[in-house]
Amino acid sequence: MANTFSEKRKTERLSLEISAQCNFNGKILEGYCLDLSPGGLRLHIIDDIPINSKVVVSLDTKPPLKLSGITKWRQKKGLGNLLGIKFLELSPEQDADLRRVIQSLFWKNFG
Repeated sequence: MANTFSEKRKTERLSLEISAQCNFNGKILEGYCLDLSPGGLRLHIIDDIPINSKVVVSLDTKPPLKLSGITKWRQKKGLGNLLGIKFLELSPEQDADLRRVIQSLFWKNFG
């Protein structure tokens, strides 16, 4: 049987576990970011958010990141949900901060 899954990511994701908050329709949901890349992240939260929903994710990093995105997929995991978030409309400053945070976390974890 052929594998029909096709990987669409353009960049590798850095595996990690950092505190995150997700603002969905004005409600703040607590969770954890499980991996991060310049294009998106994987979020674990208790609540369920529909696919194609706009969200704002705040990450407990230095500097703190606040990034707009859209849910691209979701998967039930234990009592919670995994969400794939694709970033939208990052400013040049947000993109630069995100890349610096990823680089810093990479060297902290693997350097």
